[in-house]
Amino acid sequence: MRNRGRGYGLGRTLGAVLLSGAVIVGGFFQPLIGLAVPALAIVAAAGSLVRKRWFCSTACPRAAILGGFGRRVSRYGKLPAFMRTDRVRTALCGLLLVCSIGQTARNWDAIGGAGRFFWLVCVLSLVVALAMAYFFSPRSWCAVCPVGALQDNVARRIDSGA
Repeated sequence: MRNRGRGYGLGRTLGAVLLSGAVIVGGFFQPLIGLAVPALAIVAAAGSLVRKRWFCSTACPRAAILGGFGRRVSRYGKLPAFMRTDRVRTALCGLLLVCSIGQTARNWDAIGGAGRFFWLVCVLSLVVALAMAYFFSPRSWCAVCPVGALQDNVARRIDSGA
């Protein structure tokens, strides 16, 4: 029997740790590996065509890590209400998209620079996510995740027929 709705399970958590570790460690030495980050964001947005938040519930390595390990360290504090708003999530998503486009355009001749930027985004967001998991709930990062906001906005556009 599959463990639906109760976390990712050990196999998926270990896979997420290995994937994230490969991007973080490998990206430090080979910046092009950082381009896996926008590739995953594109997969997440495309997944919204299948089901809202498909990527979050099925394939997100960050959610698997936080769900698997965050439970063991979390203080289970209350996430501030403003952080749970669509406005904050959409603003973070917009900021990340603007920065991503700017860095990619700036580094177009040396695409490794864009890879380094995405690698840095991956590392910094993991640090923030782990801090949030410690102070708040294990997957509190999911409340502000820019990729989740991107998925929600894509799904909303599809549902509205726009």
